[in-house]
Amino acid sequence: METHTREYVKALSALVSALTVEKLETDEVTVYDSTSVVEVPVEVYLKRWMARGCKDGNVLVGASCLIDRFMVKKPDFKVTGNNRHRLVLSSLIVALKATVDTPYSNRFYASISGVGLEELNRLEKAFLQDIEWEVFISTGNYLQYGAYLKNCYTKLRRKTHCIDT
Repeated sequence: METHTREYVKALSALVSALTVEKLETDEVTVYDSTSVVEVPVEVYLKRWMARGCKDGNVLVGASCLIDRFMVKKPDFKVTGNNRHRLVLSSLIVALKATVDTPYSNRFYASISGVGLEELNRLEKAFLQDIEWEVFISTGNYLQYGAYLKNCYTKLRRKTHCIDT
């Protein structure tokens, strides 16, 4: 894995972890929720997915932009241990298809993602609807999110938080 890809993996996983809150019994169940908390750390999940499914770290930049777009359009959505992996997966699939000329089939991505094909299709469709099909990422936004991830990685190396609170 290239250096910038490793940096993006660490930064994106830290950002998703920072967004994660505890799921309450009263929280609405969404299409992104699994029946239980996924114990695999997001960073490990991303590393495995990138090693098997997509070697292009730039897809992670697109995914971070799309997650941000999702959170803006769904301000009441709570990222939890039950849904963060599926949210990341959904953003990866959409970012990949928006940036790669010849992506693999969803059947392939499902096989490396730990979900079935029908579920992956359902996640992709829901994510696209939730971001109102706004998949285009301008060069300016792309550069902004790439710089943000690099800055986040630098902060992680200094043992500080990515997100200012």
